[in-house]
Amino acid sequence: MKSPQLCAVRPRTPEAARCQHISTRSFYRIGQLYMISKHSMEESSGGEGIEVIHNEPHQDPVHGTGQYTEKRIYISSKLPAWVRSFVPKIFYITEKAWNYYPFTVTGAAHLPCSFLPKFHIQIETKFESNRGDNANVFQDKPTPSSDVVSLDIAFDEVPERQYKECEDLRTFHSVKTGRGPLQKDWQETTEPIMCSYKRVKAAFEVYGFQGRVENFVHKNIKDILLTGHRQAVAWIDEWFDMSLEDVRTFEKDLQQKTNSKVKSQSKSEWLHAVQALMMLSVFFASAAFLVFLCQLYAMQRGGLFYTTGIFQIFSGLTVFSAALIYSIHSPEIVNSTRGRYGYCFYIAWMCCPLLLVSGSMYIHLRKKK
Repeated sequence: MKSPQLCAVRPRTPEAARCQHISTRSFYRIGQLYMISKHSMEESSGGEGIEVIHNEPHQDPVHGTGQYTEKRIYISSKLPAWVRSFVPKIFYITEKAWNYYPFTVTGAAHLPCSFLPKFHIQIETKFESNRGDNANVFQDKPTPSSDVVSLDIAFDEVPERQYKECEDLRTFHSVKTGRGPLQKDWQETTEPIMCSYKRVKAAFEVYGFQGRVENFVHKNIKDILLTGHRQAVAWIDEWFDMSLEDVRTFEKDLQQKTNSKVKSQSKSEWLHAVQALMMLSVFFASAAFLVFLCQLYAMQRGGLFYTTGIFQIFSGLTVFSAALIYSIHSPEIVNSTRGRYGYCFYIAWMCCPLLLVSGSMYIHLRKKK
């Protein structure tokens, strides 16, 4: 398990904070909430992106009043090719976050899927008014300097697919605040300033994949953190005049739009999966029949119909998978297609045991001498 610490420093705007009679820390919070909502909206399309399941107030005996959110992050197309080769197209991770600003805990884990049995991510976040020089920000033990990764939101390179000229802080200038562009030494000279500390723990305890998956997770969290903080500054003219109540309203409106963008495609994906599995089942059943005819006339007497039985069992397993998916997601599938499928669902469940029993019988069946 790897757990490095990321530090992203960002300039603040005290002039705006005084005009709105709120602290600079609250002002930073408004920018953060606006950025997360808009970024989620932009990243959601074609059935992928971020679906918000819960977003509600939460009370903690230690940290006080905060906000609890639960999200589903659909990321199949963003996975590396070597992962997509064995992960289904319909794949998402569940993210749960407890935001007690300026302290936040985020946990991400897979759905109960057999192909990811031991995958877990935990991110602790702390916001402080300094330049990223607090080695014991989480107040348990100092982080070794070798595990600290400092990010420069102006001059660190972002992935090419995420680069936008209007978000390049080396050239960006805010109309409303007059700030920017950022110079090479901005982290040493800017006042006031805030730092977002993140301690990331990623674990994937599967032999042969552990290092590659954990490195992939840490690299992507670094890129997301870098891009997000660049956007928060570059979008400052959009959220500059907002209060905390305004940004919560904005967050709620965009949450509904984002969810509709994700759900419109993801529901049909479940139906496509059911249809593909049923077609595969028909293929296996047809292959079993053809193989049986070949074995019946070509196989030597006393031989086993082993291949026929294997194809029958595969057909039964694919029917079982399709029926199981439909059982779990039938409300979504029916609502998205505005229709019903009659008795097909019941027939599929009946075919499943019949195919499995038939396959087992063929495996032990011998051609008469």
